[in-house]
Amino acid sequence: MMARKQARPEASQEVVLEPIQITCRACGNRMRMARHSQRMVTTLQGVTHLTLKVYRCSNADCPRFRQVTRPEEEGQWAITTWRICAGCHCSGRGAALSGVA
Repeated sequence: MMARKQARPEASQEVVLEPIQITCRACGNRMRMARHSQRMVTTLQGVTHLTLKVYRCSNADCPRFRQVTRPEEEGQWAITTWRICAGCHCSGRGAALSGVA
């Protein structure tokens, strides 16, 4: 991968993402916010600054104790396994989408 020659453009919009479910799947207690995570995503519509609210269970008896829960919508914003190569769109697994195998 080549280094960036120009600075990334400023974000044209800012979006805050929060998990839909903030109760623990294992024990049912309300999870607490662990931290904010920042991410910049470039789409065809421009650069978007994402702020992700990351939660975790604070119940010491829970099997998911201190395991983080990230917003479900994060996966819709950025697909990290896709790349463009040799004029076709394919995943990291080599499955061609343009009909060329």
